[in-house]
Amino acid sequence: MRYFPIFLDLRGKLCVIAGGGRVAERKARKLLEAGARVRVVSPELTAGLHQLKWEGKILHRERRFQARDLGNAHLAIAATDDRELNRRIYQLCGKRRIWVNGVDDPLHSSFIFPSVVKKGDLVLAISTSGKSPAMARALRRKLEKEIGSEYSLGLKILGKLRNGIKGLNLPPGQKKKIFQRLVQEDLGRFIRGSDPNRLESHFRNILQREFGLPPLRLFRGRDFFDSPG
Repeated sequence: MRYFPIFLDLRGKLCVIAGGGRVAERKARKLLEAGARVRVVSPELTAGLHQLKWEGKILHRERRFQARDLGNAHLAIAATDDRELNRRIYQLCGKRRIWVNGVDDPLHSSFIFPSVVKKGDLVLAISTSGKSPAMARALRRKLEKEIGSEYSLGLKILGKLRNGIKGLNLPPGQKKKIFQRLVQEDLGRFIRGSDPNRLESHFRNILQREFGLPPLRLFRGRDFFDSPG
């Protein structure tokens, strides 16, 4: 396995993008979605990047990339149409220990972007280790069809259950058994078309009858069901 799969917390971290084209715009939007601060260095921007700049969502340095643009950067993306410049950015980032992605150039990247399936807090990342991005995209489209918004809802329910169970004075081994039992159901299929009372009754039965736990208040009205994402 060449690449170690990892999810980074980029909230509030500065990420630098060299380049202002369509690829740079896609990367900028992904980084913004993750809560990063984004600095784009390019003499020109796409209309979409201009809009993000006008909205104050990105910082823009209107010129070609310079080494000092990496100041305080946590991560960098080399997305210019000048491959030599992209490789120079890769070298600069290596010296400064900054994670860098060279677009369409895995040999000059310290990380690569996976194809992502996102359903609320459920995030699936797919990588072919740079060998076939087309296959990664095809698999992403397949999973997007198979995994509906009900899995996002199921994750919210399980997260609430987990927090409630973690607060109980139970041995770690028993908590693990409970968590494993709760996901034995085909949760996505079970949730579709279910109402709050039926779901609460179902999980109460598991927790009380199978594990002897005290009653837990699982849901508050319809808050889980009004916002499935």
